[in-house]
Amino acid sequence: MSSNVNKKAARKVKRQEEENAKRLLDEKIAAQERRDVKTRIIVAVVSVVILLVGIVGVAWYAIGQRNKGRVDTEVSLGSYRQAVEAVSSSPKNLTKEYGFLISKNGLNKPVANVPTVDVYMDFMCPGCGEFERATSKDVTKMVDAGQINVEYHFMNFLDQYSPDKYSTRTANVAIYIAENQPEKLPDFISKMMEENIQPEEGSSSVPSNKDLVKYTKSVGIKEEVAEASIKSDYSTWLDAVTKYIPKRPSLANVSGKYKGQMTTPTVTVNKKFVDLNKASEDSISLEEALLKSLGITKKNVGKAAVIPSVGASGAPLELKK
Repeated sequence: MSSNVNKKAARKVKRQEEENAKRLLDEKIAAQERRDVKTRIIVAVVSVVILLVGIVGVAWYAIGQRNKGRVDTEVSLGSYRQAVEAVSSSPKNLTKEYGFLISKNGLNKPVANVPTVDVYMDFMCPGCGEFERATSKDVTKMVDAGQINVEYHFMNFLDQYSPDKYSTRTANVAIYIAENQPEKLPDFISKMMEENIQPEEGSSSVPSNKDLVKYTKSVGIKEEVAEASIKSDYSTWLDAVTKYIPKRPSLANVSGKYKGQMTTPTVTVNKKFVDLNKASEDSISLEEALLKSLGITKKNVGKAAVIPSVGASGAPLELKK
């Protein structure tokens, strides 16, 4: 009897310690976000002053802000990563940056000496759907042939534009599939990104859980996996990772309207940014942009003997006509 009481007391203490740790992290993140807001206000005020003092002031301010931004990013990045690590109900078999790597070898078993393509996405993101529809056939062929690895990163920031957290619900299903039938994950993603299935932002008509089960089964996912997938709940983890990902400087746009900010879809080759904005400006299609960045031609897609020229560590090739 005494032993049971001691165990209950120990569990209670442990729960309290976890709650305290989470509270401290939440407070730290909230404080960082307040500092970010304050910094944006200061930037707006100082920018007006700079316009009045001239070019010399602009040069000084730009350099000073870059240095300060680097420090703020490091502090913020660490806090957000700690918040992700603190979530107890997190997916298993994650990569270092919280992705699900698929290769011909299976989940998180990369093929050696070939490039890895990372895709950061939200299931309601229209650009993500466009990218998936343009590239999925090539990606599947290259993965099956062992020419590339592909790593998916799910986010839920567009929950605010659906009536029932569609992004989170669909990501939960995707994660469960990744953990239980990983070879079918790319097929599920492609299915959910079909034009007649992917809902528009702000739409009141989105696929229900019953629909999600139907779509998973339609791509060959086992019935027991499909039925269980809608019961999985990684909502807290998805919330945390969605706050963390945009803080990573390597994922920020390097051109275009949102330069310096992360948008989706974000694509990297060997962890190096692929500038899809420049591709769009130069009238390069999404399919062409992906293949060019890897250094492989359309005719060699799916040929196991042909490895994309960037190899396992090279930077994506320049996108130009």
